[in-house]
Amino acid sequence: MQKNKRTTKKTERKVPVGIKYLINSELAYLKKEQILLNGSKNLVLKSLEYFYGKNKKPKMTLLAFSKSEIVSLLNSTAKFKGLRYVIAKSSYTGLPEQEFGLIMAFGVFDRLGSNKSIAVLKEFYRITKPNGIVIVTGNSINGLLKRYNNSNFQKAEIIEYKGMSYLKLVKLNEISMLPQ
Repeated sequence: MQKNKRTTKKTERKVPVGIKYLINSELAYLKKEQILLNGSKNLVLKSLEYFYGKNKKPKMTLLAFSKSEIVSLLNSTAKFKGLRYVIAKSSYTGLPEQEFGLIMAFGVFDRLGSNKSIAVLKEFYRITKPNGIVIVTGNSINGLLKRYNNSNFQKAEIIEYKGMSYLKLVKLNEISMLPQ
């Protein structure tokens, strides 16, 4: 008896990069959660385009730390309906506790000092739901990782992919763990 030999073809898989990869690989289960975006206008816009493309009515909040930043966001995001805009006072957002399943901060911590960075991380912790995730991009992520223990998050890691690095902070609760 002859055995059939199967030949297997190697297929190259296109791997998405940037914001889409970040969301698809790490955060697909959070797409229906309340989402907070903060930081670089271009990355905020890319994120909005992604979420609005996948979900007609995402629950999105845009956070700014200055009036000029919020004006810039208002002007550039006018085509997206149903956005909520918030201006933080120092590191306090005024947002309800445990409201967000996902917070994405693009380059925000690069312009904050060490003390303010920890204060903002603590505020992000306060407004993140249990099992929620905070994603931080920028040049300061290595420094933030060293100091994240002062911000209450139970899990932190730097993830690198195709030249993009981001800090992933997870707020775990005692009862449940993140879905796999």
